[in-house]
Amino acid sequence: MTTTESAPSLAERMAVKLSELSPAEVRVAAAFINEHAEDVAFLSVNDLARQLGSSDATIVRTAQALGCGAHPDHRD
Repeated sequence: MTTTESAPSLAERMAVKLSELSPAEVRVAAAFINEHAEDVAFLSVNDLARQLGSSDATIVRTAQALGCGAHPDHRD
């Protein structure tokens, strides 16, 4: 990547990775991250999982699959 190129957006990463995600990961990505991206930065993995009726592991796997890395607030 050159200095004039920017990193792909979350939506662009999702479009590329969508076929590689499990059904649960697609639900997490589409239902919450894509629609409420601004909230994700302020919620713990546990809170995110509870809101989506998902597991912590699915939240973490989804973030990693989309190239987001570890959630900065992975706590109970």
